[in-house]
Amino acid sequence: MSETNPRTFTITHCLGRGGFGEVYRASMSSAGGLEADVAVKVLRRDIDPTGQAVQRLRDEGRLLARLNHPTILKVHDLVILEGRIALVTEFVDGEDLTDCVVGQHSISPRALLEVIGQVASALAAAWDTPLEEGTGTLQLVHRDIKPSNIRIGRHGEVKLLDFGIARTDSVEREARTSTNMMVGSPPYMAPERFLDGIIRPGSDVFSLGAALFEGVVHERLHGDRPIPMLASLAVDRENYEGHIVDRLGLLPDDFPEEFSDLLCDMLAWIPEDRPTSADLAARCELLADAVKGKSLARWCRDRNWGEVTVERGELEGRTISEGSMARAVQFAPTAESPQPVESRGPMGLVIALAAILLLGTAGTTVFVGGLGGAWGIGLFDGSATDEVAPEPPPVAEDLPEEADEPAPEETLAAAPAPEPVAPPVAAAPSPRVVVTEVESPEPAAAPTRHVAQDGDSVVVVELRGAAGTFMLPADVPYGSYDIIAKYNGRDPTDAGLLEVVADGEYTVWCNGRMFRCEIR
Repeated sequence: MSETNPRTFTITHCLGRGGFGEVYRASMSSAGGLEADVAVKVLRRDIDPTGQAVQRLRDEGRLLARLNHPTILKVHDLVILEGRIALVTEFVDGEDLTDCVVGQHSISPRALLEVIGQVASALAAAWDTPLEEGTGTLQLVHRDIKPSNIRIGRHGEVKLLDFGIARTDSVEREARTSTNMMVGSPPYMAPERFLDGIIRPGSDVFSLGAALFEGVVHERLHGDRPIPMLASLAVDRENYEGHIVDRLGLLPDDFPEEFSDLLCDMLAWIPEDRPTSADLAARCELLADAVKGKSLARWCRDRNWGEVTVERGELEGRTISEGSMARAVQFAPTAESPQPVESRGPMGLVIALAAILLLGTAGTTVFVGGLGGAWGIGLFDGSATDEVAPEPPPVAEDLPEEADEPAPEETLAAAPAPEPVAPPVAAAPSPRVVVTEVESPEPAAAPTRHVAQDGDSVVVVELRGAAGTFMLPADVPYGSYDIIAKYNGRDPTDAGLLEVVADGEYTVWCNGRMFRCEIR
């Protein structure tokens, strides 16, 4: 981009909004007169340019830029629009799979297998993408596969969205990570995701299996079971496998046996028993010919695509020239600036630890799903899951990246396995971060960013971040802070991440007997 000939973005309408920003549809014009329809994810004006939100957005853009596959959303650039960081991606006119598997004219089983196969091929490419150094492969795992993150275009194109919480150990990332934290959408998470933080490509295959089941049966794999029950299934193989057999009994009688076998393999309790992404893509292609219904291309041609639902946005109807990344400015919050919204996703329901503990397991926080915005590029509000709030209008779409390993539909917590269970080793307890906002006081009233401590007095808590170290209770500046807890004189423990992004009261609640803290 030339300083004297910047690109311009004509904003048409807002596609979705999350706690950290909005996603817009826009027309991008270059100095040479070329125009392209794009989706633009814009962070809020008051976001700290050096904070985790911006770092995660850059991480997402850089990861997407490395990937070259027709089913992976293409990223154009990271830009500055009126001092706000924005990620520009291709725009796909269509609907999310969530909307395509419901209603009288829902997607056919054959077309659904084609979609799942294409996404599996994209996951294989994300894992096998060569590193620039030529020393290996990217080994990228998406970690938030679900129907709302799979986009189907009107012309039959399929796009995998929301790499906001994708994870790889092969590439250095700007955003800091918190240990023993997990991200994803609980209804689609593999059993091992509740038990440890190991990155496995098989976890994405499981999530695709859950999406395939839902598209055919029109019910979620685990029905309406609450998160505590999902966690209890994760630690009990016999109970889990019996549950899967019962659910697969809901498949239509006229489906070929190979279809049931495929789902059974994808939903295996042991990750290594599941097919690889590449094998899955090949099996879906072969099986599609044996299943009834229209092909994906024909189904898309015949479908009556509805009008895109839009929201009101601050930038709507405006034409904006891009600025320089070198001059990114931090703006103070304004009355017009949308304020962060409370996370309403499954993470908000995080493994009702009380129920989990009754089962003999301890809890670890997991951030559910993604970015809570449209276009799968995430808006950090954790609305990615589905149990609580519907996702924003379907348009190439619940952000957070997770605190890498800390979120839409969202983010959740992993539970350590009980003694009898041999499989995965449970992660150490870690806090769930759910920030409750309060209306900002009048300018004259201060302080407005106060963090207090509650719970056992034997726990000492500090916040450590770029703005300094604060012993609770304390008034703190905006920013990202590591929560450091000291239980009964034990060595300090990293208890998670707190993002102070709005005026209000934040409370770190600690339980000295369970050795865990959470944000309230």
